[in-house]
Amino acid sequence: MKTNRTRDRFLSSLGIALLISLATVPWMLLTAPIISVYGSLAWLAIPGLAVYLIVIAPRPTRGLTVALVASSTLLLVTIVTSDYTLRLLAAPLALGIARSGWLYRRSAGRALVLELGLMLGGLGLAHMLAGATVLSWALAVWGFLMTQSLFFLVADLRDREFKTPGDPFEQARTAALRLLETRT
Repeated sequence: MKTNRTRDRFLSSLGIALLISLATVPWMLLTAPIISVYGSLAWLAIPGLAVYLIVIAPRPTRGLTVALVASSTLLLVTIVTSDYTLRLLAAPLALGIARSGWLYRRSAGRALVLELGLMLGGLGLAHMLAGATVLSWALAVWGFLMTQSLFFLVADLRDREFKTPGDPFEQARTAALRLLETRT
């Protein structure tokens, strides 16, 4: 059975997916005529990735740190390369690494399979939804991010959150929470 925390993260992920897709419309109306549709999406991915990672993080401070590193890396890729395909593929790659590598640590094999599946599924859905209008691109962004929300339903997040090894306070807190859960 999925926990309330898993449900809350799933719903938060869906909510931020909707907000980012709604922000896509004015962003693309302003920037796409100047830098192209793909350029506009590539630049939108930078703050979109940061906000998404902060919202889905198990702890806000951890989310902020991971978001800064991932977004800075994505910014660097966007500045250095002029290839829109590389720019747009860098965002889901950065999301997968940040999510399964830093926010919710997983074994390498499981992380690769899970993130690759979510990335390909999300990109496939976005490709089907994208069209010639700004609204269709916003729908494509929403479709991609909704697919990413499945992470919280598919991944087993129990005891996978980032913990500092050997931190006595964290160990005592975890033990107390487990004791409370078994008694209620």
